[in-house]
Amino acid sequence: MYILTNPAWPSHCKIGKALDMKDRIKVYQTGSPYRDYRVICHAFFRDRKAAEAELHERLRGHRVGNTEWFFVHPHDAAAELRRISRRWRSNERTRKRRVVKAAAR
Repeated sequence: MYILTNPAWPSHCKIGKALDMKDRIKVYQTGSPYRDYRVICHAFFRDRKAAEAELHERLRGHRVGNTEWFFVHPHDAAAELRRISRRWRSNERTRKRRVVKAAAR
């Protein structure tokens, strides 16, 4: 997942997911004569679709129409992405410990 910004819209950010983030950003850059889209935050999730849906839901009051663009300060969106990432990593570690304990029985 990534959060993308462009200085032309300083109060907006795009929240998306991609298998290849760098390739996705290149696609956006072709639409800008200044090549000024920037990734301000990104995180890996095993289930990026669910993680993206969770972040979109958390920011639903800031969503621009039915798009992946949000009228929210990019740093606030990045903070939410980091919170989700930390929680998901913590849940993954807990699941692994449970599997190890079950296997030891």
